[in-house]
Amino acid sequence: MTFGDGVRVSYRMRVGMMSRNETSPLTPFPELDKKLGFLLSNLITAVIWWLWHLPLFFITGASQYHKNFFVFGVMVLGLSFMLGTVRKLTGSVWLCVLCHAIINSVGNFYHYDMYGSYLAAAVTTGVMAVISPVLVHIFKMDH
Repeated sequence: MTFGDGVRVSYRMRVGMMSRNETSPLTPFPELDKKLGFLLSNLITAVIWWLWHLPLFFITGASQYHKNFFVFGVMVLGLSFMLGTVRKLTGSVWLCVLCHAIINSVGNFYHYDMYGSYLAAAVTTGVMAVISPVLVHIFKMDH
């Protein structure tokens, strides 16, 4: 096992442990949402997640290794809105984890390079950022 393998295993173990308890980066979302509103809380959560994933861009063997960190940041912004909507409407962190796993596996399954285009990332983020608050608003009207 190389040093990089050890770092990667350690990182994944920490991420795994964090997804099993209430210390994951998604945890502050409900509190931020109460205090700052849906839009600002999603922006803050996106920045937290963006920085949280930074080490993966330097770990040999990670899927993000040598990819474009800024395109990833644009995508994280859109995903933050999507996952924030799931969290707000269902109250479930586990559904967020499931959605995150599905998004991660789409790129692997279809051999799609998520980091290849600013335009694709921006359009996807824009769609998610517009649809998410609309869904939250519709849900509030129904309940």
